[in-house]
Amino acid sequence: MQEYIQPWIQLEEEIQRKQKELDGLRREKNLLEQKMYVYVKDHQWVNKQIKTTSGKKFIFRERSSFQPITHKFLKEVLEKYFTSFPAKAQQLYDYILEQRMSKKYFEIEKK
Repeated sequence: MQEYIQPWIQLEEEIQRKQKELDGLRREKNLLEQKMYVYVKDHQWVNKQIKTTSGKKFIFRERSSFQPITHKFLKEVLEKYFTSFPAKAQQLYDYILEQRMSKKYFEIEKK
């Protein structure tokens, strides 16, 4: 087992180092995206396509996304819908939670 553990630890540490490097790159990219967004909005470039000197195309779009359905959100919506029947809201909430599928997976934890 020792022959597996030591290489695993080394790989895990290398992944953590690279993850920190990626985090820095993502922050830098996000700052540039924010600046590009401001420029696009100020110059009304939404849905405009531009071509870079390297031949790549960029299209600036504005999209919508929905908030995730969390336990808190689900409970609040059910309570609002079943205002006169709070027990019914709770019963439906419990039923939905009971119907979720569960997956088991193998995990190695380093402490």
